[in-house]
Amino acid sequence: MKPSYLPNEVLEVFKERLDRPDTDATAVVSPGAYKDSTSWGQYDLSVSNFLSTIKGVSDVPLLYVIRKDRADSTPFSSDTEVLVNSAPLTGEFFKADLAKASQILKGFILGTPAWAWIKELDRATCTRKSMTRRRL
Repeated sequence: MKPSYLPNEVLEVFKERLDRPDTDATAVVSPGAYKDSTSWGQYDLSVSNFLSTIKGVSDVPLLYVIRKDRADSTPFSSDTEVLVNSAPLTGEFFKADLAKASQILKGFILGTPAWAWIKELDRATCTRKSMTRRRL
């Protein structure tokens, strides 16, 4: 099922809501380097959580770059989830965000057992394919 993207006006409303200060915000800890003893599923969640705190070029959390395809039509639970799942995976903003997310991910897994899984995709800076491949 092809995702339907939200009009720019709607995305702007969500972005404004996300820009409001959060008085209950807590610092998100970097997932650090992947360790062989760390299960990939748990590490994937840590990386996803970390990327959800970093905004890309268009103020959408970088998590959208590695988002999982939604198989169902359950409603989104937050404004952030709407933004992440509605951001297009094409265009110049996506390319810039992909490069940034790739650099972050590479920093976490370079020289670890996970690097062997995705190193051949590194030249294309294709973090989305890398994360999908590792999730299998």
